[in-house]
Amino acid sequence: RALRTERTNDLEFDVESNAMAAFNVDGVYTNGDLESGIALTGQVAGRIDRIRPVADIIDETASDCLTVLAQLADTYR
Repeated sequence: RALRTERTNDLEFDVESNAMAAFNVDGVYTNGDLESGIALTGQVAGRIDRIRPVADIIDETASDCLTVLAQLADTYR
């Protein structure tokens, strides 16, 4: 599984090229250039429905954690 980009679109039905040659770890993962290679994702990619700022994700995660900790504290007092 890979992110759909112009590059992966071009490779999808290309039976002549070696798709493995299109991997560019440094370009994709180090430099963030998604068109320079193939960005592999995995099964969880289907659950991503929007792009959010990291600060929002961290705030939500911390808030959810504190909520669960409070619930556990109430349950086991």
